[in-house]
Amino acid sequence: MATKAESLINALEIEVARLTERVSNLREETASIRDMAAQLAVIKEQITELKKMREEADRGYWQFILLFVGGIVTLAINIVVSFIKK
Repeated sequence: MATKAESLINALEIEVARLTERVSNLREETASIRDMAAQLAVIKEQITELKKMREEADRGYWQFILLFVGGIVTLAINIVVSFIKK
């Protein structure tokens, strides 16, 4: 028959095995969390780059609009000047 000490040792061995498995599972989970954190960092960097590209596109858009309006104003001034000279 198993003595009280032996049964306690068996119970401790079972508990140690269970805890070892839990630690192993936690290590795997933390590795996957690290991978997700790395992916998140890459996504944040890509979003920052997209924002910069959007700002540059907006700047180019406004430059085009100002160029177009400037051309229209110049054309209107030239038309007015040509009518005044006649």
